[in-house]
Amino acid sequence: MEHSNRLQTNLRQDLSRLARFGANVVDAHSCFILAPSAVLNQFAETVRLGSSNVDASYRTDVLEVGGFHSLSNSILPGALIPSDSGLIGWVAKHARAIHVSPFEHDSRTLGVYSSDQNLKSFIGIPVSFEHLSGDARLTGVIACDSKKAFAFSKLQGKLLEEFSFEVARIVNLSLEQMRAGAHEQTWGSFIQRAHQLSDALGMNSIEVLRVRASNFDDLEHQLGSAHAIEVVNQVERLIQQALPPHFPLLKLPNGDLLIVVDNMMTSFYETKINAVCGHVAVNKAKLQFEFTKRSWKDKGARNTSLEAMIAGTAASARPIELQQGMMYEHRRA
Repeated sequence: MEHSNRLQTNLRQDLSRLARFGANVVDAHSCFILAPSAVLNQFAETVRLGSSNVDASYRTDVLEVGGFHSLSNSILPGALIPSDSGLIGWVAKHARAIHVSPFEHDSRTLGVYSSDQNLKSFIGIPVSFEHLSGDARLTGVIACDSKKAFAFSKLQGKLLEEFSFEVARIVNLSLEQMRAGAHEQTWGSFIQRAHQLSDALGMNSIEVLRVRASNFDDLEHQLGSAHAIEVVNQVERLIQQALPPHFPLLKLPNGDLLIVVDNMMTSFYETKINAVCGHVAVNKAKLQFEFTKRSWKDKGARNTSLEAMIAGTAASARPIELQQGMMYEHRRA
């Protein structure tokens, strides 16, 4: 929690620094960097007790000011802008730039000022965050305005378009840092966070999901070792990005992924993981996964420990013939 809060603070500071740079580049009165609430709130690791959902602020249809620089003292703190509201919302909803000059509206219609600023021009540039989860709705906005009686030039608009890629990259790097800390690859940290989740939601509400690559040999034969390994690494990175920070994840020495999830969300994440595999297909070759899961709802699993549930996913992941063969070899020994 402390790790994610620190990174969230650092991100907002970075975005404000970038906003100051953007304002200086185009000589703007103000420069705002807005992102979907779903993006910025990935840093919040709070689990709502008894709920199957993450915090309600995890939304793709609301923009939040991540950083800004302004010569005005009338900025609305914590401004939230629906993606279907005003000029800024229009840019996010349609993922298209907009330039308004002369600007003849009350500045408060932008949703970021508490009083009219007598603005003369406005420009909004979309910032794509689709790469974070494959969701095309994850679009932010760089919004700049001016009190000077001239429009933003084509060159300034082009510079802001290039600037939008840097904003997306900074957010992506910050999220990778946060997830690296959240998904620390040690058994101790994994089981500790798994117990924290079970304490928060209750053992009846959690499920252990084991994700195992079922066709790596075929993939390696088709693509070669280097490309096959890269596909696996890319898929694993996307799986990490798709998971909320409070769902523990661990990669085992044999390559299996262990995930502890809210049992009402298991099917959703199985579907999402399969979609990720299709997204990174190379020459029509894609990684395929087998899923095994254990919960207290399973027959004979009631009142077993969390560690036993995890171990149970390993036994059930083996093909039946292999299990019988191992029992036969054991009897012979």
